[in-house]
Amino acid sequence: MVTKLKVATEFFTLAPLEGNWVEGTYLGFKYQAKIFVTPSDYGIKGARRISKLWIQDKEIKETVLNYDRGWDVGYKTRGTFKGLMERLEMYAQTTTFTSRFPSENV
Repeated sequence: MVTKLKVATEFFTLAPLEGNWVEGTYLGFKYQAKIFVTPSDYGIKGARRISKLWIQDKEIKETVLNYDRGWDVGYKTRGTFKGLMERLEMYAQTTTFTSRFPSENV
Protein backbone atom coordinates (compact mmCIF):
# COMPACT_ATOMS: atom_id res chain seq x y z
CA MET A 1 0.00 0.00 0.00
CA VAL A 2 1.47 3.35 -1.02
CA THR A 3 0.99 6.12 1.51
CA LYS A 4 1.40 9.86 1.16
CA LEU A 5 4.51 10.96 -0.75
CA LYS A 6 7.25 11.99 1.65
CA VAL A 7 9.63 13.57 -0.87
CA ALA A 8 8.97 14.91 -4.36
CA THR A 9 10.98 17.07 -6.75
CA GLU A 10 10.94 17.25 -10.52
CA PHE A 11 13.57 14.50 -10.76
CA PHE A 12 13.05 12.51 -7.53
CA THR A 13 10.01 11.02 -5.81
CA LEU A 14 9.80 8.74 -2.81
CA ALA A 15 6.78 6.94 -1.36
CA PRO A 16 6.97 4.65 1.67
CA LEU A 17 5.53 1.17 1.32
CA GLU A 18 4.87 -1.44 4.02
CA GLY A 19 7.67 -1.95 6.52
CA ASN A 20 10.95 -0.41 5.44
CA TRP A 21 10.34 -0.56 1.67
CA VAL A 22 10.17 2.59 -0.45
CA GLU A 23 9.56 3.23 -4.13
CA GLY A 24 9.73 6.16 -6.46
CA THR A 25 11.29 7.67 -9.53
CA TYR A 26 14.71 9.16 -10.19
CA LEU A 27 15.77 10.87 -13.44
CA GLY A 28 13.43 8.78 -15.61
CA PHE A 29 14.03 5.54 -13.73
CA LYS A 30 11.68 3.64 -11.42
CA TYR A 31 13.11 2.17 -8.21
CA GLN A 32 12.25 0.14 -5.13
CA ALA A 33 14.52 -0.14 -2.11
CA LYS A 34 14.64 -1.78 1.28
CA ILE A 35 16.31 0.60 3.71
CA PHE A 36 17.19 0.54 7.40
CA VAL A 37 17.80 3.15 10.08
CA THR A 38 21.12 1.56 11.08
CA PRO A 39 23.88 0.62 8.61
CA SER A 40 24.31 -3.07 7.77
CA ASP A 41 27.16 -5.23 6.55
CA TYR A 42 24.72 -6.42 3.86
CA GLY A 43 24.13 -2.87 2.60
CA ILE A 44 25.62 -1.29 -0.48
CA LYS A 45 29.19 -0.10 0.11
CA GLY A 46 28.96 3.64 0.65
CA ALA A 47 25.23 3.37 1.35
CA ARG A 48 25.05 0.72 4.08
CA ARG A 49 21.43 1.50 5.00
CA ILE A 50 20.25 0.16 1.61
CA SER A 51 20.11 -3.64 1.63
CA LYS A 52 18.08 -4.07 -1.56
CA LEU A 53 17.78 -1.74 -4.55
CA TRP A 54 16.08 -2.38 -7.88
CA ILE A 55 16.12 0.22 -10.67
CA GLN A 56 14.28 -0.01 -13.99
CA ASP A 57 14.49 2.21 -17.08
CA LYS A 58 10.90 3.44 -17.41
CA GLU A 59 11.04 3.76 -21.22
CA ILE A 60 12.39 0.34 -22.16
CA LYS A 61 11.15 -1.47 -19.03
CA GLU A 62 14.57 -3.04 -18.43
CA THR A 63 16.28 -3.60 -15.09
CA VAL A 64 19.47 -1.55 -15.12
CA LEU A 65 20.57 -2.13 -11.53
CA ASN A 66 19.75 -4.75 -8.92
CA TYR A 67 21.38 -5.14 -5.52
CA ASP A 68 20.06 -7.83 -3.17
CA ARG A 69 22.70 -8.01 -0.43
CA GLY A 70 25.15 -8.28 -3.32
CA TRP A 71 25.37 -7.04 -6.93
CA ASP A 72 23.21 -8.95 -9.42
CA VAL A 73 22.94 -6.35 -12.22
CA GLY A 74 24.48 -2.94 -12.79
CA TYR A 75 27.65 -2.95 -10.68
CA LYS A 76 29.47 -0.90 -13.33
CA THR A 77 26.64 1.65 -13.60
CA ARG A 78 26.19 2.18 -9.84
CA GLY A 79 27.91 5.59 -10.02
CA THR A 80 25.07 6.88 -12.18
CA PHE A 81 22.72 6.38 -9.24
CA LYS A 82 24.94 7.82 -6.49
CA GLY A 83 22.54 10.76 -6.06
CA LEU A 84 19.61 8.37 -5.53
CA MET A 85 21.55 6.33 -2.99
CA GLU A 86 22.53 9.49 -1.11
CA ARG A 87 18.88 10.58 -0.94
CA LEU A 88 17.77 7.15 0.28
CA GLU A 89 20.49 7.20 2.95
CA MET A 90 19.32 10.64 4.15
CA TYR A 91 15.71 9.47 4.24
CA ALA A 92 16.66 6.35 6.22
CA GLN A 93 18.47 8.46 8.80
CA THR A 94 15.54 10.80 9.34
CA THR A 95 12.53 8.49 9.42
CA THR A 96 11.05 5.71 11.49
CA PHE A 97 9.61 2.57 9.99
CA THR A 98 6.54 0.68 11.06
CA SER A 99 6.21 -3.02 10.58
CA ARG A 100 3.24 -5.35 10.75
CA PHE A 101 5.25 -7.14 13.45
CA PRO A 102 5.43 -4.92 16.61
CA SER A 103 8.84 -6.28 17.64
CA GLU A 104 10.33 -4.94 14.36
CA ASN A 105 9.09 -1.37 14.74
CA VAL A 106 11.90 1.14 15.02
